[in-house]
Amino acid sequence: YLIEDYTKAIELLENDVVKKEYNVLLMLSNSSIQLKRFKNALKYLLQLQQYGDTAAINQSIAATYLSLGNRNAARKYYDRARKLIRESDGNN
Repeated sequence: YLIEDYTKAIELLENDVVKKEYNVLLMLSNSSIQLKRFKNALKYLLQLQQYGDTAAINQSIAATYLSLGNRNAARKYYDRARKLIRESDGNN
């Protein structure tokens, strides 16, 4: 992953023996995006939400949906990200 061999990173991390926790899901989603495998990236990004419904995750999901041509789904996640940002700003 660090040497930008995204195909190898995905191959290693998708192995069933690798526990799919936050850092692994993040590397899988980022590697998939780099390789323009947006459907796979979306799968991992949606799994990342179980660790927290953050603005950053929602923005990434929205951008991935947009890359897949799904503007309606992208809008839903962009709107969610903006709402989370507003709520965060109101709490500071």
